[in-house]
Amino acid sequence: MNLLKQAEEDLKFTLEDKENGFGVEFEFIDEANELKENINCNCSDIGLLLDITSGATVSSRQVEITARIKTLKELGFGYPTNSWQVKYSNVNNEEFYFAIKEIRPDRTLGVYNFVLELLHKEKEEEKEAETKEEEAIND
Repeated sequence: MNLLKQAEEDLKFTLEDKENGFGVEFEFIDEANELKENINCNCSDIGLLLDITSGATVSSRQVEITARIKTLKELGFGYPTNSWQVKYSNVNNEEFYFAIKEIRPDRTLGVYNFVLELLHKEKEEEKEAETKEEEAIND
């Protein structure tokens, strides 16, 4: 087997295996809020960043996940967009909702690296209520 194909197959273990690999379960939600699937990804959730101009550490939150393209396609997801949302519970059982801020595809290896932006659940519920109000007005 070609080494790149082997590396892509190995992603099942390195990215998606929760028991023996680095898999963390995320719920992916498409822009229409119709397709919701749990997908195991590699996750980095970092609380400190380095300011490259000053060299000082800055308190900030940077969350990135890496997902296997093949898995997303098999579950019916098309090309990712910034209107997708992802949800996960950390090791402390705290639930977080994120929007996709940036998409970095690596088509050689077969993964998407997503830079996430924290959403507040209350804001999302407000958006849904506003949408329902607008629909009621338009009807």
